[in-house]
Amino acid sequence: MAPTPLGRYNLEHRLTQGGMADLYLARTSVHGVERLVVVKVISQRFGRSPEFLAMFRDEARIVTSLQHPNIGQVLDAGEIDDQPFLVLEHIFGRDLGAI
Repeated sequence: MAPTPLGRYNLEHRLTQGGMADLYLARTSVHGVERLVVVKVISQRFGRSPEFLAMFRDEARIVTSLQHPNIGQVLDAGEIDDQPFLVLEHIFGRDLGAI
């Protein structure tokens, strides 16, 4: 997949497809420093369902409020071109699904 822009995030490739959202490895640049992040977006199969939009926004609000050394941090959240997104810290390591 060629990088797909979502605002200042360039989606490199899909990491996984979840129940209601897809997770993408993405690159962004902050003050000239490039970093890898994970961008979560609602799957296109749900379209603009108000129910799923509300659940996604609730999740973003709840996850943003969590702080713990064993939880990846939320770095950004919002909507670009009517596409809600959540940006999470990319943590290098083993795939939890494989463990």
